[in-house]
Amino acid sequence: MRLFILIAALSVLAAVSPAQTFTVLHNFTGVSNGGRPETTMALSGNTLYGTTSDLSGRPAILYKVNTDGTGFGVVHSSTTPDWAAPKSVILSGNTLYGTTAGGYGSGTVFKVNTDGSNYTILNAFNAYDLPQAGVVLGGDTLYGTTSQGGSWGGGSVFKVNTDGTGFAVLYSFPPWPTNNIDGWQPWAELTLNGSTLFGTTSSGGGGNSGTVFKVDTNGSGFAVLHDFPDAPTGPWGGLVLSGNTLYGTAQNDENSTQGTIFKVNIDGSGFARLHSFSPPVYNPDLGRDTNADGGLPLAGLVLGGNILYGAAAIRGAGGNGTVFSLQLQAPVAPVISSVTQTNSALAFTWSANPGSSYQIQYATAAASTNWSNLGAAIIATNSTASVSDPIASDPQRFYRVVLLGP
Repeated sequence: MRLFILIAALSVLAAVSPAQTFTVLHNFTGVSNGGRPETTMALSGNTLYGTTSDLSGRPAILYKVNTDGTGFGVVHSSTTPDWAAPKSVILSGNTLYGTTAGGYGSGTVFKVNTDGSNYTILNAFNAYDLPQAGVVLGGDTLYGTTSQGGSWGGGSVFKVNTDGTGFAVLYSFPPWPTNNIDGWQPWAELTLNGSTLFGTTSSGGGGNSGTVFKVDTNGSGFAVLHDFPDAPTGPWGGLVLSGNTLYGTAQNDENSTQGTIFKVNIDGSGFARLHSFSPPVYNPDLGRDTNADGGLPLAGLVLGGNILYGAAAIRGAGGNGTVFSLQLQAPVAPVISSVTQTNSALAFTWSANPGSSYQIQYATAAASTNWSNLGAAIIATNSTASVSDPIASDPQRFYRVVLLGP
């Protein structure tokens, strides 16, 4: 007789799952500190950097604020033609890189130091290209998107070097409404993982309301990972990657909420909503709609530890948007719920987090330091997962389920 013993969750690595705590860090008034933040922020240490919109003749600002809500300040603002409708920024050393949608009329790529010095234009776009998102840095190359332009007018993925040389279009999206299964009008910054770029489109795709996509840095390997349903979901923000999971925002959902925060795995599985923003309530003293958490999250997210940070463009206590944080729960260890032997195979089932990855391992002794993988990692699609193993010649075999993430 052979002995089979199963052990659950001896290892848990870098895992996160549904949301737990939401906090507003700063309320915009629309006056001296700007208003309507629509862009993804950059995180450096305990400092967040982001931009606001142009409001009624008041120029947009590039701002900074600490992760505890203190230290709000203006890094850059201007009324010159090269500064209009700034988008997301990223940080490399003491230099912030970003784009404008209205600089010189058709948009720019710029850089500026964190103290506001050395503001420089790296690239000015052709008419109607209109970048609506920031850039991502790989080596000395910046990658980004335009909401229009490209070969067919449906938008593009581009690259340009940090010194302003080497501009090129990597991928062009098809025009609306013809052949728009790839998506149309990317308004979001990209996420770089190795040689793969991940992004979103605000329209088009199989559900006609935007997509999550990937494409290689050489322009090959384009694929749609997730289609949003036929409703005003429109993801306008970029994605943040943790392990095998992408986190992002959508401006609405099919349940008519005021916006959502979602996650999806890099292979397109495990899509789930983590937070839905609350409905508006009219505030007669302010003369506008307000609520507790904001609404219309047009910007993407940044991740620090197990906390997501972002900005909502409207509402909140001041009625002009919020900066928020979203704490993610600690990983929950899998628990084996059943073990069965059928013919010459052993099968067992364990509790799982939908979208999480698990690796089954085995050894001939529980105290062994030499555990072997049983097949490839498994991505759970619901609250349980199962695997089977042909009975081998070992006199005994121990198994364990390892939660890889997220």
